Amino acid sequence: MRLSRKHVLTYSATAITILTSFAMMWLINRSSGVDVYGKYVIILTVTSMLTKFLSARTSEGVIKFFIEFDSIKSNRLKTLTLVYGHIIDLSLGLLLLGLSVIFSDYISLLFTKSTDISEPLILYSICVFLSFVKSTPTGFFQSIEKIGIINKVTIIENLIKVFLLLIFIYVLKWETSLLSVVMLCLISTIIPALYMWYEYIYEVYNGKFICFNRSVSHVDFKERYIKFTITTFLSSTLKSINLNGDTFILGLFTSPSVVGIYDSLKKIVNVISFLSIPLPLLYASAFSKSYINRTLHVLWKKVIKINFLLVTISILVTVVIYQLFPFIMRYMNISENLDCEYIIMSISIMFNVIVWWGRIYSNVVNPIISLKINIYISLFIVMVYPISVKTYQMSGLIISTLILNLLIFLVYCYYAKREMKSE
Repeated sequence: MRLSRKHVLTYSATAITILTSFAMMWLINRSSGVDVYGKYVIILTVTSMLTKFLSARTSEGVIKFFIEFDSIKSNRLKTLTLVYGHIIDLSLGLLLLGLSVIFSDYISLLFTKSTDISEPLILYSICVFLSFVKSTPTGFFQSIEKIGIINKVTIIENLIKVFLLLIFIYVLKWETSLLSVVMLCLISTIIPALYMWYEYIYEVYNGKFICFNRSVSHVDFKERYIKFTITTFLSSTLKSINLNGDTFILGLFTSPSVVGIYDSLKKIVNVISFLSIPLPLLYASAFSKSYINRTLHVLWKKVIKINFLLVTISILVTVVIYQLFPFIMRYMNISENLDCEYIIMSISIMFNVIVWWGRIYSNVVNPIISLKINIYISLFIVMVYPISVKTYQMSGLIISTLILNLLIFLVYCYYAKREMKSE
């Protein structure tokens, strides 16, 4: 697979994001302990679940409709795509802020039996609000194939976050409380958000994408956009449980320390997903164009080749990390023997890695596919996860997740094979 400049920058941004996640994990664990890190993870999990719960995935809607209307040269409909996206982003972002303020004490009491994370949770919700309002610009840059700007924003945000934390701990030698860590995250989010909006406004006006010609009918588009948005909103709501349900349920039935250990293990294993994380960003527009041109069968051949490469590299990386695993655990002051959990979680993540194409495939072919799969996943999580955690604690959760990821992979393959027959 030949790597272009676009690929290199995207993988660089992903690598920096993963390294930043590791750096935050190590620095917080060593300077403040696993309990503070566990509370930090709970804040990330809760806000992430709220984000997925409220998100209508407007970036994906922009990609779908902007590329379609670009093919028929309709600037009027492209403009409406962006306007509708901004209205949804702003409305849902403000709603998330309001919910965070209202329920922060309740959430804190639920997970920590105190109000320790109440104020940090409200503060971190501002970071999430800024992510909400970046959704439409993100979809726009993907549509015009300028994902370099998205990658630059990611790189800037992560570098600022680690740089500030290092200064905070080793230069200023201040106490790294939970509130101070969240404050650093907020600062590192504001700066790149302003940069993205500057680039977005510049591209929109200089690219002459704006058109308010009312002579162009948009009734059919409005109905399609509403239908797509409702479907993706419902899918995202369910996905909020699917993506973070493991940490959420583990936090309910165990302690912040167990959550911190689980998330640390998860971050170590997730290194193997490095190659697949950028792929939806790189191939979202390709899937959309292939579907419009009825050439998805050609793209599937490329997907199979990519997946073979992903599996091969994942196995090699898993073996290498396993050799270093005891040292990594000792360095993070984690004394538990987690070798078996590491192997099971690695296999589980591999199934997750090779289904990178699932969501973007569903968006361009039929968003109902993703919605159905998320319904199946949610039922599995609600029915199986609590029993697994109550009975076998963290180990039961990891085994259940392996079974779930295998089922997700098989179901997506079934829908893809059926689509190929009908093409």
